[in-house]
Amino acid sequence: TVYNLPQGGTYSQGNGKLCSTPGCHFEVTLYSVGSPSRTYPLCPYCFNNPLPEWGEMPETGEEGENSETTKGGRGLMLQCPHPDKHPLIQALQVSRDRATGEVWILDSKPGNKWQFISTRSSLVKWFPKNLVKRLIVMSKKLPDTSSHFVQLEFHESTDDRIKGKKGYTGCPENDEFIQSLLKSHEGSARKIGRARRGNGRGGGRGRSGNRKRGLKR
Repeated sequence: TVYNLPQGGTYSQGNGKLCSTPGCHFEVTLYSVGSPSRTYPLCPYCFNNPLPEWGEMPETGEEGENSETTKGGRGLMLQCPHPDKHPLIQALQVSRDRATGEVWILDSKPGNKWQFISTRSSLVKWFPKNLVKRLIVMSKKLPDTSSHFVQLEFHESTDDRIKGKKGYTGCPENDEFIQSLLKSHEGSARKIGRARRGNGRGGGRGRSGNRKRGLKR
């Protein structure tokens, strides 16, 4: 089966994780855009078969604020390719700006510095490498939200903010200590260089039994 894939980014293999949408057993791939890179989880089956309860599909082309068009007129997907209520996105959500609706998730790229990325803009917020050794998105959520708590493991450091601390747990949406550790950068929407083609073949049928937003600067 041939599945259409979003244009404008690059693709890399995931860790073998399957899509968490009920009934969908398609292997998740990784979709990266922008500079510095922002990497989102992508289920090819769900991208081609969106459910209405996930919300509107992200815009491409001239309609989208963070989108452009190819010479052939096809829209480029320069943001998260899934709606914010897709299970893959909600599983990584750590913050939401209630004024703009912008959602922040943990970057999905293995080996990337620990960073939070917006689903709808090129703004990136990250922890300096000499501070955070490991980060885990927990199942616990902030009450009345879809934003998860995170567990931080610190490096040994002379930084006064974490000196003597081995770790910390909190929700980035409202935790001022976590927010104080983050640095931010407004990147570019597109990667420097040539993106791979956006059509691909699936490994099988997916549903068979066979700026100052969200987080403080």
